[in-house]
Amino acid sequence: PESGLKINKLLDNSYNILKTKSMKESIDFAYKYTTIKKICLLSTASPSFNLWNNYKKQSEEFKKEILK
Repeated sequence: PESGLKINKLLDNSYNILKTKSMKESIDFAYKYTTIKKICLLSTASPSFNLWNNYKKQSEEFKKEILK
């Protein structure tokens, strides 16, 4: 998140960046704005070690929200 803010400041306005506070918010947004024929890539833009201990924990939360 800290490095994400720095990266965001370096990008121009041609990128559509969604900033969320939770995995649930990200999944809800993707579900609402992605149609059957489109693909939505959910990816952290920067290291997220202050949110999750490791990639497995992040993946577990992602899977949990997708299955809801």
